[in-house]
Amino acid sequence: MQKNTKSASAAVRKRVLRQAMSPQGAAPVRAERPGSTRSPRATSSTRKSALHWYADRGALVEADEEPGLNERRLYAGEALARLHDQAYRRARVTARYSAAQPGGSGSADDTFVRSESARRAFEEKFVALPHRTRAVIRLCVIDDEFVGRSRMERLRCGLDKLVELDLQRKQSQNVTKSVDRCTIV
Repeated sequence: MQKNTKSASAAVRKRVLRQAMSPQGAAPVRAERPGSTRSPRATSSTRKSALHWYADRGALVEADEEPGLNERRLYAGEALARLHDQAYRRARVTARYSAAQPGGSGSADDTFVRSESARRAFEEKFVALPHRTRAVIRLCVIDDEFVGRSRMERLRCGLDKLVELDLQRKQSQNVTKSVDRCTIV
């Protein structure tokens, strides 16, 4: 059923036009009244990432795949995005103005080492992705852009590889823990 916009007021027509022109997933904007001194503000202050937008709509899985795969792919993509943030967008080296001696666990050197190891881990994961999926993963997960239906299969393939890498990492950690338990006893 379509709305009859001819009988709608000017404010309603403006609101409908704004909603139609806004990108999918963006927060809706309130219509401003003529002569109002208030500035228009978004009804929601947080914007979901493109990966979350796809996951909320179930687009990360095909119809014949199990629904739990949607969450696993989302988690793997979020983990890669966090790793990228730690590696490349981490500019948190600050000076402390206290009488305490420099050094210890909170020094700037430790922050640099942690971000360098995150950079190495990110590059290892990114290089392990299939070559054809790297550009789509970079667009959707890191640059937070929508990739469209034509690239969804490549996005799913790349996220599957990330899920596989996470499972391998968890299994290797469990093996290491079991070896440590055997040597301690």
